[in-house]
Amino acid sequence: MLCTVTLPLPTAVGHSYYTTFYLLAFGLNLALLVWEGHRRGYAMRPWLVVLACTTLSFILGTKLLALSGPEWRELLHTGHWPGSGARTVLGGALAGTLTLLALRRPFGFSWHVFDAFTLPMCAALAVQCVGCVFTGCCFGELTAGNWGLKYAPGTLPYLWQEARGLLAPGAAQSLPVHPTQLY
Repeated sequence: MLCTVTLPLPTAVGHSYYTTFYLLAFGLNLALLVWEGHRRGYAMRPWLVVLACTTLSFILGTKLLALSGPEWRELLHTGHWPGSGARTVLGGALAGTLTLLALRRPFGFSWHVFDAFTLPMCAALAVQCVGCVFTGCCFGELTAGNWGLKYAPGTLPYLWQEARGLLAPGAAQSLPVHPTQLY
C-alpha cells in the first residue's frame, strides 16, 4: 500500500529547482545527442550546427507557444519579450522538429536523423520532470487516493488551493495532488 507523500520543500522563492533541472536536462540531452551523432558516424561539424540550431529553436518554441494573447500583442507591439516564465515542451518540440526538418537535407542528413533525437529527448524530459516535482509546477488535480504529493506553503499547489478556499488558514501543507509530473 502506498502512502501519501509529503514534500517539505521550501517555497520556490530563492530555490530554483526548475532552472537547475532545466539546465541539467538540456546538458544531458546535448551530451546524448553528441554521443549519438558520434555513434552513427555523423560528421561532427554539421551535426553540431544542427544541434545548436534545433536547441535554440526548442528553447524559443517553449516560450512562444506558452505566451497568452495579451503577451503576444505586447511582444508584437513593443518588440520586448514578456516577463512571463511560462513554458511548454510542446512548443519546443514543434519548433525543434520544424528546424530539424528545414536543416536535415541542406546538412546532408537522411530522415533517420529524427531517430537520433528520440532517446535523448526522453531522458531529458525525465530529468526535467524531477525538477517539476520538486518545484511543484505542473501539478495535478486533488486526489483522495494514497498516491499524492503534498507541498509546503508558498508553492504553486499550495497557493492555488489557498486561493480557492480549499485550505484552512495557516495550513502546514497543501492537500495531496496527483503527481502528473511523474506520470
